[in-house]
Amino acid sequence: MNHYLAVHWKLASKVHSILELNENKLKDYCPAGVARVDKWHSASGQTCIYHLTQNQREDLLSKFWWHDEGAAIAITGFPWPKSSDSKALEAKEFFTRRCNQAASSLFGGEYSMVRGIEDSLQVESTLGGTHPIYMAETDSFVAITNRQSLLLAIPGISTEIDPSAMRWLCYQGYIQGGLSPFQCISMIQPGSRIIVRSGKASCESPTWQDYYAPELAEQARIEPIAAFKPLVEELSGYLAACQKHWGLGWDLPLSGGKDSRVVLGLLNAGGQVPNIEQSFTSGPLYSPDVISAQRLSAFTGLYDRHKLRRPPLVLPQTTLIGRVTTALRLTEGRLSVFDLVGLPQAIPRIHVTGHQNGLRDSYFRSCSTSSFQHFACDVLKTHFHDPLELLSHNPGTDFKRQYIKIFEKYLDEGAPLDVLSDLYMVRERNAHWVGIMSNHAGLGGPTANPLVTDSVIRSGLSLTPEQRNQELLHYALLRLSAPQLTGIPFADDQWSHELRKSMRSIDHVPDVAPFRSRAEFPNVSSPYLPNHKVDLYNAVRPLILRDILHNKDYYGEFLDLDRAEKVFRSSNAPNTYELICGLGVFTSVLLRRYGASLFTAEGCKSATDELTEAAAYSPSKAGDSSHAALERHRGSLVRLEDRLESDFGTRLAVQRAFTLAEIGSDVALESMIADCVVERQRFEGSESVFDSRAKPIDQSNTNTVTYSTQAATVWDLSIRELLVRARSKGFVRTCTSAIRHVAKALFFGLKR
Repeated sequence: MNHYLAVHWKLASKVHSILELNENKLKDYCPAGVARVDKWHSASGQTCIYHLTQNQREDLLSKFWWHDEGAAIAITGFPWPKSSDSKALEAKEFFTRRCNQAASSLFGGEYSMVRGIEDSLQVESTLGGTHPIYMAETDSFVAITNRQSLLLAIPGISTEIDPSAMRWLCYQGYIQGGLSPFQCISMIQPGSRIIVRSGKASCESPTWQDYYAPELAEQARIEPIAAFKPLVEELSGYLAACQKHWGLGWDLPLSGGKDSRVVLGLLNAGGQVPNIEQSFTSGPLYSPDVISAQRLSAFTGLYDRHKLRRPPLVLPQTTLIGRVTTALRLTEGRLSVFDLVGLPQAIPRIHVTGHQNGLRDSYFRSCSTSSFQHFACDVLKTHFHDPLELLSHNPGTDFKRQYIKIFEKYLDEGAPLDVLSDLYMVRERNAHWVGIMSNHAGLGGPTANPLVTDSVIRSGLSLTPEQRNQELLHYALLRLSAPQLTGIPFADDQWSHELRKSMRSIDHVPDVAPFRSRAEFPNVSSPYLPNHKVDLYNAVRPLILRDILHNKDYYGEFLDLDRAEKVFRSSNAPNTYELICGLGVFTSVLLRRYGASLFTAEGCKSATDELTEAAAYSPSKAGDSSHAALERHRGSLVRLEDRLESDFGTRLAVQRAFTLAEIGSDVALESMIADCVVERQRFEGSESVFDSRAKPIDQSNTNTVTYSTQAATVWDLSIRELLVRARSKGFVRTCTSAIRHVAKALFFGLKR
């Protein structure tokens, strides 16, 4: 949405160079279109800030950028004032009122900002890492930006590839440890404060004490749910202030998991459900995520605003290779091209997401904490480490030692052994993968990630290991913000037995089986091994091998060349970890081959054309016939739409009919009934759990939902009993007649 680049020149003889920085070159290294470039420099010319905006609206510009003769400030994200005054300070107001204070003492929310005061710079960001900061230092200057590729536009920046970063890509599929693809560029730890003056840069980075809140730890031990009431108020207030600040509605990705559901609850607590303009779920109709999200949408009055984004079964070669180079450019060469992100569509909405895997899905939570030696040994056995076994013995061994040193650093800061696994997820995984993806999402417009704000991170890390393992934080936030949503089935998850047991005397935690646990649910599509990504890997294996064999001196420094030849000559189907790391190797190959040119529009296009011609692409046809048959079946049901719409007054029956056509199982009918019951409520004029026109949820009502008598009669019948009764009357002989019968049961009654 907007980017900044700040440069402080060390030598007076080089000061004039900053005035010659080519604006067109800056634009070329920006992955999205640039509508305007603003710049400020100090009177001496020693310090300069460039601000690039994708939108020319003056009312938005004032929220990002302000300058006068002696000072300037550029902001990305939304710094939310911690004071009782909830009005967001715009850039000018912040600078003129608070220029001598650290931003972290004044603001919550998510942001990074740079302040220029005469010939000095101050740069700060939040702990969550959703607005990353990159720095390059040479003998001549210090340069800082929120977009790594902009540093490549500065004369004098070396574009030499960092071999250590390439090892990370081959090792686990993303660059860690504060490195970048280029030797002269580093990624700053989130939450740091950088001060540059008199030709020197100093960095104050957060330590364990900055991630821990002892008062909350004690309160959560005594009142494990009530302790989070202030946090719910803070987060819901943050979202409400964010919406007011940008003056836009919400764009809500809704999965079948816990993170997006908690975000939906927080939006409700802040009175923001009416401002949700669109929610969407990605996946095939028969996937558990889609079924769970549709159920959730029907329960919350969002069904009319919920969209389904169906992934392609296969992609044309030109499209697939183009997505590879685009994804590499957008993620700045830091991630495996397993994540085939595209340029986000510019939408007039705030994109709000969860991104909370750091405190829920720790890789190393099962590792022994009896001693650090035992913990370190378990770390290298627990998560995937070099799954393709590509690193040669000595570099591989050394690299694993470097990996363990990350945890040693946390221990030296005073972090307890039992928090190392979660602290790693926050400081490494969130910063180096989630932060990159969030920065990418910001190219399409404003973003909000309430579950990675400083307060949430401190709250999660302040809990006991048992409470973190039980996901108490997520349950408490949802229980306090939208209790009705705790009982709706997830796609592939549920509240743990340990949580239900620990909360037994305090609260009733719903015991609801997820959709995927049901034997009759056909798990025919893995989101982690989709056909088009396997096709991509198979297509580029020869390219990877060719580059490795032609550059043995380079790759031989850290790869086992014999093992690499065996892996990339093979046609064996990869598992998920092998696919991630195999495409991580491809990222490293592209970086070595094309270098900095990949981060310009022209260079990216040139690489795409060359790779498209060279790749031996052969799309997988497995499942095409069955997929086509399902599509034809689904298409035949379209003819029923008008009849169902007029006969039963609901679009929901049609939507569920499509689902049933692809699933063909009892669980589909059960899901359809649940949604139709809620739609019947709305059809009769009653309120849904929380509808866009309804009042906020009654916090005292812990029931999942209240149905009318007739609807409850249908709901109380098990789906199998319903079908048995229908079949005994000869009503259900085909999928279509089953749909018709269920609709009739809902709107005309079915007697026991």
